[in-house]
Amino acid sequence: MVGKVRHPGVYTLPLTARVYDALPASETTSVEELVTESGLLPNEVLGSLAVLELHGMSPRDGALWRRVTHRQHHDLDR
Repeated sequence: MVGKVRHPGVYTLPLTARVYDALPASETTSVEELVTESGLLPNEVLGSLAVLELHGMSPRDGALWRRVTHRQHHDLDR
C-alpha cells in the first residue's frame, strides 16, 4: 500500500502513509471507515489525519475526510 503514496513527506511516517492510502480517491470517508480500511487504532488514524491535514493532503469536512492527490496539492500551490 505505501507505494501508492505520492507525497514524499508521508513516506517517513508509515502510519500516516497507511491512512493516506486508505482514503478514497474521489469521495469523503469517516474515521470509523478509515480504521477498518487501514487496520489501525482510532487514535492512530486521528493522529495521522492531523498530520495529513497540516500538509494539505486530507482536508476535513465536518466529521468526514477526503484525499488530496499530489497533483491537486501542487495545483493549490500555484
